[in-house]
Amino acid sequence: MRRLFLKLYRYVYCLKSQKNKNHAFMPRNQGLPVGSPFPGLVDADAHMDLKEHDGIIVLFLSTTCQACIEIFTTINSLAERWPSKKMLLFIFGDDAEFRQVQKEHQIEIPMIPYEQTQFELYKTAIFPYVYVLSDQGIVLAQDTVNTVEKVAVIVNKGIKGIENVQFTGTGGKKE
Repeated sequence: MRRLFLKLYRYVYCLKSQKNKNHAFMPRNQGLPVGSPFPGLVDADAHMDLKEHDGIIVLFLSTTCQACIEIFTTINSLAERWPSKKMLLFIFGDDAEFRQVQKEHQIEIPMIPYEQTQFELYKTAIFPYVYVLSDQGIVLAQDTVNTVEKVAVIVNKGIKGIENVQFTGTGGKKE
């Protein structure tokens, strides 16, 4: 019954979002500033070895957000676009929805539950949102995203930052 309700909810939400597609997408000012360290990588490090990759893509998604659901459907292929980057998902939603999304879309990327109590720590309360980090966990690019294409734009912007800036072991710029 819950599954039927979720599918019905997504269908109705999709209809509403189609109606509103004529309105311009307005990103909101939020997120950690570019150049700042991304908090909590010790927790994330339990899910991956960050030093084996030349950057990290962090997506904040919600189980009830229509744009997020569209991103979930292509998340594995999205990660394959940048094989040298590690992708990590912070997922906002109840545990049952979290597991259903993971199973339904066969997501192979590490997923970490994201709680409302963490909104202030990560300065992220609007979904979907993406961060591109250096291998030391420094924010190189970040923005609100509403499509897979917008995710790609921000990730590519961050990749240019990785190519143009070298960082010390503590995250600061080399002189």
